[in-house]
Amino acid sequence: SRRLRPNFSSTVRSEFFFPPLDPRVDHRGDAAGLPNRDLVSAVYARIWSVPKLIDALRAKSVEISNFLPAYSEVAPGLDGWLAATANPGGISEQFGPGDIAAIVEDPPLPFFILYEASLARYDDGKRLGPLGSTIVAETIVAAMKASDIGAGGLMFDPCQSFKDQSGPLQQLGAREAAIAGIPDVESFEDLISFMKSERLLEN
Repeated sequence: SRRLRPNFSSTVRSEFFFPPLDPRVDHRGDAAGLPNRDLVSAVYARIWSVPKLIDALRAKSVEISNFLPAYSEVAPGLDGWLAATANPGGISEQFGPGDIAAIVEDPPLPFFILYEASLARYDDGKRLGPLGSTIVAETIVAAMKASDIGAGGLMFDPCQSFKDQSGPLQQLGAREAAIAGIPDVESFEDLISFMKSERLLEN
């Protein structure tokens, strides 16, 4: 498996598998590859700009602001990375005057998520960084809140552990020992381990 980085394998950049949606004629149209499609779809989806999204998330709670650094703390590193990554001898289109500053001011969200994850302080590409993790967490929690969980006429809060809702479980006939034995799933690694133990995933 590949670590999360702001680059892509040759397969997903292949013109054979992912031809341009609008062929480049007279230097117009779009480029081949899945990454290009992601960037274009992000534009048409009208997603938030990275700095404004970070500001909005940090304003939600102290816990999030402590977990998610302000964009001003990340921007200098991104500027340096773009400058160091640019290859004047490369065959791809090169940055023109002001391009790096424009990207740093408002980077594409799909690109930034990969760049953030690649930073050494966030485990060097082994997992998502703070913004990517927050987006995934908010998506999962929103789906959980929209999904009712119930049995025998009793409802459960999907955002709380079953151990914390032992009363309804006992009304359904579950014994205290069985409730105490419910595994705590507090991370994605815990979830994978649980699914493997239940043979829901291949080892």
